[in-house]
Amino acid sequence: MTGATLVLTESVAALAALADGGLEAAAVLVVGVHRAAGRLRLLARELHPVADAHCDRLPDEMTVSSAGWVGAVGRAAELGAVALWVHTHPGGDPTPSRRDAIVDRQLEGPFTVRTGSEVYGSVVLSPSGTPAGFAFTGAGRDGRESFRVTRAFVVGAHLRLLQAHGTVPEAGDAGLYDRQVRAFGGGLQTALGGLRVGLAGAGGTGSAVAEQLARLGVADVTVFDPDVLSASNTTRVYGSAPTRSASRRSRSCPTTSPGSRRNATSQPFPGRSPRRGTPDSSQAATSCSAAPTTRPAGWSCHGSRPISSSP
Repeated sequence: MTGATLVLTESVAALAALADGGLEAAAVLVVGVHRAAGRLRLLARELHPVADAHCDRLPDEMTVSSAGWVGAVGRAAELGAVALWVHTHPGGDPTPSRRDAIVDRQLEGPFTVRTGSEVYGSVVLSPSGTPAGFAFTGAGRDGRESFRVTRAFVVGAHLRLLQAHGTVPEAGDAGLYDRQVRAFGGGLQTALGGLRVGLAGAGGTGSAVAEQLARLGVADVTVFDPDVLSASNTTRVYGSAPTRSASRRSRSCPTTSPGSRRNATSQPFPGRSPRRGTPDSSQAATSCSAAPTTRPAGWSCHGSRPISSSP
């Protein structure tokens, strides 16, 4: 089963409002789909709540006519996107029920046929006291392969990580990161371990940043730098040596922390930015959760965002 990440922007407030009610509610979440590093990334674009005129709502169940979702699914098709079915469990437990499974089987065909996509998914929300305002579960199918939504990123002034209800994220080596856990809490350490960070620039600053990311416990670091290491660079590029001159600078970055099992990928790209690089480098850039830049503005593939975690 494949893991999937849901990426939310301003739609997070609408989802919290949807979950915060005594009666079940439903909506269609229009998402873009990106596949990278063995995971699906579902990028929220629009949320279309089902109008009361098209449904009967009770505290523990609801019935919805096709008029309640067909327009939103058509909108997803117009955007070349995918439609996810979203509904709430007001009782506080977002675990899917048997009835939910039946509804998913009924909706999967119409949703995939109308959008022309093999991806169908559903998300269950419940009210929660967390900063996001809701707890969630999610699952679906990508063709013949099943996936489960294990986490969500909320993108805004901060990059917030939400774990799906019932998931147990890898916390990393507690002894290795003991001081960080004591200072910042286990939630932040878990968030760092779940990130894939793209680093644009591997010179005197970038190579130092790469090492610090690895020491912090970031699980994956992808380094982008087209420049070739020269002998004069070795005095300022971390992890370099004269014997490695004439190699790509990005391959010299120290991206494995001593004593840590964390490994990082290192990929050079030809061009001024990941957007103008090779298809492989562009694919690697879009798979990153965040991408600080140590180069001029033309090198940045995303803005650097502070990271926080929610229980």
